[in-house]
Amino acid sequence: MTAYPDKEREQAATALSEEWAVAVPPQASFEALQEILAEKIRELMEKDPGKLIWLLYRLDISEDKVRELLARKEGDSAPALAQLMIERQWQKTASRNRFKKDPDISEEERW
Repeated sequence: MTAYPDKEREQAATALSEEWAVAVPPQASFEALQEILAEKIRELMEKDPGKLIWLLYRLDISEDKVRELLARKEGDSAPALAQLMIERQWQKTASRNRFKKDPDISEEERW
C-alpha cells in the first residue's frame, strides 16, 4: 500500500468519485476507496464491461498492466484493478499539483 499526502489523496478520491459516479468521502482511507471502487468494478464487469474498459482507458490505465493483472489473478480481480486506478489517479493529481506549484516550468513544458 502506498502512502499518499492527505491533500493529494483527497483530490484523487474526489476525481475518482466524479469519474466513476460513486460516493467517496474525501477523507476516505485507501482501503475504503479501494473497496468502493472494487464494488463498482464488479458491477460493471457483470453489467457493462464495455463501460469498464472505457473508464480504464479514460484514466489512462495501461492496457498491458490490466492484461497482466487479469492473467495472473485468480478469483476477484476488482480490488487489484481498483488499486491500479487509485495509483494512476494519484499520479495524475500529484503531477498537476507539481506543475501548478513550480513557477519555473514554462507553459509549453506544462503541456
